[in-house]
Amino acid sequence: MRIWEVQKGESVEGSFEGHQGSIFAVAVSPDDRRIASSGEDTTFIIWDVETTQEVFDPLVKHTGGVQSVCFSPDGKRLTSGSYDGTVIVWNAEDGTILTIHNVHRGWVLSLACRIQPR
Repeated sequence: MRIWEVQKGESVEGSFEGHQGSIFAVAVSPDDRRIASSGEDTTFIIWDVETTQEVFDPLVKHTGGVQSVCFSPDGKRLTSGSYDGTVIVWNAEDGTILTIHNVHRGWVLSLACRIQPR
């Protein structure tokens, strides 16, 4: 994965490497300091934009490709949706699971996050 300077038409130096297979979705944190990417390898990864390094080990709990990911407006939580039909809310600061929702019979293809602060 690469970051592009749209006005210049150039990629920013450095790349984000870690997924095994296709990347399905990306989300940028509200403070622009982190990027979350998700993919067919059933993981999603939180990246530090400055260093292009993983903030912590890839987050794994889904059993199918992770099709969608989004940050909460305050940047403290991430939500992921998967081909396995689950939606998981994660703590974006330490990678722990906050809640798992098994409410879908089919794929979760997209998410919109409007989680209220606690």
